[in-house]
Amino acid sequence: MKMMREFHSVTIIMLLTILLLIASSTSVLAADNSQAMAQFAPSSMETGKKYNVMIQFKNTGNTTWTSSSYTLGSKNPSNNQFWGKKRVKISSDNAVRPGDTLTAKFTVTAPSKPGDYNFQWQMLRAGGDWFGQKSPNIIIPVEGKGNKNNADFVLQELPGLVKVGPPYTVLNVGQNFTVKLIIKNTGSSTWTWGKYKIGSQKPAKNLTWLIDQVALNAKEKVNPGEFKTFTFNAVVPTKPGIYDFQWQMFEEGVGWFGAKSPNVKITVLK
Repeated sequence: MKMMREFHSVTIIMLLTILLLIASSTSVLAADNSQAMAQFAPSSMETGKKYNVMIQFKNTGNTTWTSSSYTLGSKNPSNNQFWGKKRVKISSDNAVRPGDTLTAKFTVTAPSKPGDYNFQWQMLRAGGDWFGQKSPNIIIPVEGKGNKNNADFVLQELPGLVKVGPPYTVLNVGQNFTVKLIIKNTGSSTWTWGKYKIGSQKPAKNLTWLIDQVALNAKEKVNPGEFKTFTFNAVVPTKPGIYDFQWQMFEEGVGWFGAKSPNVKITVLK
């Protein structure tokens, strides 16, 4: 009798183990996953023009991606059609097995309206189920047709700030500080007073520092290839916290252009 009880116990344990293995195997086989590996897109675009882009995702799940069941989908927001499409099909000749990397090369069309647009993608299973990592979000400035504006960031100085470990800096509530920005005109247009300015970013034209734009001096001109030094005073916010500090060139009535200054996270204390 004792042997029979032991036999039944062992049998039950074995059956439970088999059931667990089957359940585990089933869940593994059904797992979609991906890792964003690389992404290439132009740093700026012109309205309505077509551009080649490239995105790579590694298959880190246990399913094989095929053209009939898997696509790339636009994100931020989901299913947007900023770039003329919201889906990118996998090539019918390119089944992506677990451990393999998908390289998607495709053409996008820049939006018809100037502005800053999000460029981000994620893997998608037929039926609308998103999975895995998203590609890094890139904010791409789109300029109007025929716009010859461009700028390179050269130098940003924030004298008097106390560095406490990059990228953080400390200021006290109500304190004023001087800002020095040097921008190079790398386009073919001449910057003139009244039309060309440098403006705050993150978000655009914010008044966090009690100033949202700085114009060229009266009658000043900055020709292609020349440098412009902006020097101005900023006022620290009245509430403690961590604030973004970033700037970019813009033309009135046209929009933003060129490289932004590095974003500095500034800690404001009482």
